[in-house]
Amino acid sequence: MNTNNHNETRSEFYESERIALRQRIMRRVYLIWFAKKLLYPRAVKAYIFAGFLAEILGTVSVRNVIANSPSFSDVTHTSEFFGSAFVNTDMTVQISLFAIIFMAAWLLHDMFLEKEYV
Repeated sequence: MNTNNHNETRSEFYESERIALRQRIMRRVYLIWFAKKLLYPRAVKAYIFAGFLAEILGTVSVRNVIANSPSFSDVTHTSEFFGSAFVNTDMTVQISLFAIIFMAAWLLHDMFLEKEYV
């Protein structure tokens, strides 16, 4: 009887080790899958876009800029206002705005013109 009980204990031990090994392997598989999703080229571009957008939103009071702008129906004055605001703003804001426009165009290009990444 003692041998039979010992075999059952060993069997339970091997089963628990097999389950633990499977869990460790699956954790790694999920980690790799998640890392691939995070580092997907389009996602990286979106992260960069979001970073520059956060820089603009943290630096510029967009609400005040819009409140001070002329009516959007007056295209001439509105374009002059935003052109002047851009020229007279900080260099980091100018770079961030260019980067946002560039990243948005690049993302749109990827979404509509390029094939899916493999």
